[in-house]
Amino acid sequence: MLTNEQLQARKKGIGGSDAAAVCGLDIYRSPLDVFLEKTGQVESQDISHKNCIKYGNFFEDFVANLYAHERGVIVRKCNKTLVHPRYEWMIANIDRRVVGQKLVLECKTASVFGAKQWGEDDSDYIPDNYLMQVAHYAAVCDVPKVDVAVYFTDHRFKICTYNRNLKLEKQLIEIERNFWEEHVLKGNPPAAKNMDDIKRLFPETDNSALLASKELTEQIEDYKCVQEQMKELDKQLKGIKTAICSKMGLASVLQDAVGNKLATWGLRESSRLDTTRLKKEHPELYKQYCKKSASRYFTIKD
Repeated sequence: MLTNEQLQARKKGIGGSDAAAVCGLDIYRSPLDVFLEKTGQVESQDISHKNCIKYGNFFEDFVANLYAHERGVIVRKCNKTLVHPRYEWMIANIDRRVVGQKLVLECKTASVFGAKQWGEDDSDYIPDNYLMQVAHYAAVCDVPKVDVAVYFTDHRFKICTYNRNLKLEKQLIEIERNFWEEHVLKGNPPAAKNMDDIKRLFPETDNSALLASKELTEQIEDYKCVQEQMKELDKQLKGIKTAICSKMGLASVLQDAVGNKLATWGLRESSRLDTTRLKKEHPELYKQYCKKSASRYFTIKD
């Protein structure tokens, strides 16, 4: 877990956990997310309460000790923010150093479902988002290797070794340098990667009209075409689902000959507030707790 000083230092440069996002390889954060955090326009999202983060922090010591036992080495925490000797915006908060070796250790935990992304048990395969992180660490710490120790929730343990790849490192540094110098320092937001980015960049409207270019007109037609294809696929999907559920009848589980679960059709209870009735019977109470929000929405006109 990072100290308050380390958390503040992270705002002054690109860290290992930012590397994949800056490269567009993080499914949870886009380059724009990082830009907004580094320029102080938003606070870094506090995700310490999430189980995956909470358990990861809790298990870090365990994973480090398990690694030390497996490899017969001593590992030591590094409680300061490290800075690249040439690029001051390139920083790192590593989990551990291996004593007596030019070797950095990164500790991870993964669920059984997430195990697939780590390849075969005997491979050194590292998922792209973590690959960018360890390549970043190798560059900042100037080490030839970074070990990633992964503990899976089904009690498997795996050690993946990243051997420094100077070609990859050069590409990564160039992407990060461009991001820092051309976007963060100049206050120029990077291109949007998804609709969430678009809504953050343009949260409001000035109610003006834009003349459609040839490119935009073609994109509207493409959108309509894909929309129709999705409607047809959705119709097919619902038909298949109906056929399966019809055959399952009262059964809640569908399994194959050896007992593997293929599908479930069970009961799921939920509670929802009847806002229509609340508004009618207790209008003042409804008004007191009603929270208004506004967001832009996109529609295609026929």
